[in-house]
Amino acid sequence: TEIRIPASVIQPLKALSSRSGATLYMTLLSAFKVLLHRYSGQEDIGVGSPVANRSRTELEDIIGFFVNTLVLRTEVTSDLPFSALLERVRATVLEAQAHQECPFERLVEALTPHRDPGRNPLFQVFFSLQNPPMELRLPGLRVEALPVRNGTAKFDLFFELWESEGGVLGRIERSTDIFEAETVERMARHYVRLLESIAADPATPVSRLRLLSREERRAVLEDLNPSPVDGVGQRTVCELLDAQAARSPDAPAVLWNARALSYRELSSRADQLARFLRKQGVGRDGRVGIFLERGVELITGIAGILKSGAAYVPLDPQYPPERTAYILEDAGVELVLTQASLASRLKPGTRAVSLDTGWEEIGREDAAPLDAGASLDDLAYVLYTSGSTGKPKGVAMPHGPLANLLEWQLGTSRAGSGTRTLQFTSVCFDVSFQEIFSTLCSGGALVLISEAARRDPRELLRVLREERVERLFLPFVALKHLAEAAVESGAYPEALSEVITAGEQLKVSSSVRAFFARLPGSVLWNHYGPTETHVVTAYELRGDPEKWPALPPIGKPITNARAHVLDRSLEPVPIGVPGEVYLGGRVLARGYHGQPEMTTARFMADPFAPETGKRMYRTGDRARFLPSGDIEYLGRADDQVKIRG
Repeated sequence: TEIRIPASVIQPLKALSSRSGATLYMTLLSAFKVLLHRYSGQEDIGVGSPVANRSRTELEDIIGFFVNTLVLRTEVTSDLPFSALLERVRATVLEAQAHQECPFERLVEALTPHRDPGRNPLFQVFFSLQNPPMELRLPGLRVEALPVRNGTAKFDLFFELWESEGGVLGRIERSTDIFEAETVERMARHYVRLLESIAADPATPVSRLRLLSREERRAVLEDLNPSPVDGVGQRTVCELLDAQAARSPDAPAVLWNARALSYRELSSRADQLARFLRKQGVGRDGRVGIFLERGVELITGIAGILKSGAAYVPLDPQYPPERTAYILEDAGVELVLTQASLASRLKPGTRAVSLDTGWEEIGREDAAPLDAGASLDDLAYVLYTSGSTGKPKGVAMPHGPLANLLEWQLGTSRAGSGTRTLQFTSVCFDVSFQEIFSTLCSGGALVLISEAARRDPRELLRVLREERVERLFLPFVALKHLAEAAVESGAYPEALSEVITAGEQLKVSSSVRAFFARLPGSVLWNHYGPTETHVVTAYELRGDPEKWPALPPIGKPITNARAHVLDRSLEPVPIGVPGEVYLGGRVLARGYHGQPEMTTARFMADPFAPETGKRMYRTGDRARFLPSGDIEYLGRADDQVKIRG
């Protein structure tokens, strides 16, 4: 890959070098370190560079190889002005050159770094700036310079530059095991773009030096995100559920313990509960707690709350009483739906209704839908995540983003009329909404499972096989344990055709490969999205599991979702460069219930939205765009461990 830096850029850089008491080499090296910092996100940047090692006058006329290698190590921070970085690099280079006679091999012996036979010790990237080529004249001899083709790369990356009449030329040598050709071509363009930014204003902080051209910036912002699709997600989950009940009233909606609840029965019970809740003073945007064990009452309860126009606030029976009490108070819960065996765990004075012992009264209500149900702007649920401060925080999600999600899910999933989906996920986790209602809004059957069976991989495997489950939502750890149990026992859930993972990094382990190899035609989806946005990107794995990547990407944005990978200055980074993920489009929660300051800090104005007044969510996740347009997840920017979204 060639590099061409025009004289119009080199001349101001030479002037900068002169003003700084530096050389052009030091300035170009500093820019190279900025490039590595921006591409890697690392601050401790070590680069190898050659030195002639002819500091003594008696060596000047001797033919021989005296070149030594210097390791030039510099701390590069994002808020550091480039001019200050140049001072650091200048000091480092001068100090290293003062010790240039120390052989590189001696340095390696003294430091004893970790050795890898396939990599160079102490540094893996190399940078050099050569003097302009000069014709070599020897008496009585004709001398010709011949290019040397190595055939192999000496380093992971080697930037070799030389001065010419038209500026500076160069080439990049790469390790083909590490770098694709197009990646290095982008690096060459971005290096020149950096130099142009430096030439224009050397005082610019490292993080604000431009890497992208205008066209690249437009492509990263627009081409990597789908255009908005009008008309999608215009019906609430309640409308979708009613429509499905009208299409297949006698089909099984919920299956448990060899029993079935039809769509007609589910819809009628939910409508009766909705009317009952209205009579209790619960209305649109109200909050109703749901404190139930796994069972049909749980599904009926959630559907009834949504049909009343209120939002549900899930409470796990496994929670400590203090957490349950905190959530009830923080969310402003008006009423709790529970069961007789759990009611005593609620704080005294809590307004509660037991769906098992109290259904006789609820069942007297009219089984027709309410005239005025929830709108797309009304609240659907408040889910509490762990919270970085130790206090749980409630994510307030309206119907609009969920309607958009459901329509996308119904259009991409294999699930349809009669498809059996296991209700695996805790209702305190946002995936449960997607799991339950993408099933019930498509005519499928929701198969319930006990908490004990859910937590035991062997029991889970048994349920999947006996119930002929076709679709399964679960986090990677549960998938891994299920796959191990299946491989160990030799028993596989052969009806399973679609598995969706979310909530944590998907890793295609050997057991996962073996599991899907025994389920030909089945697909594995990797979904990504924090609780504050629900699912935003998706990646599908199909075909031969042996060809699946060990760490699959999280995919491309779904319909009406936008994903941006930005640097610390909220500028888009190039393809292949790590940054922080920001999410926008029709996917955002309102914010954190009762916490306006925290909401403002995480839900900020979206400068890239096609319309003004839109917001984007700062995830705290690190990622990068791949050339395919898929996003590769790289972990948390703040080293937090994600729990419950």
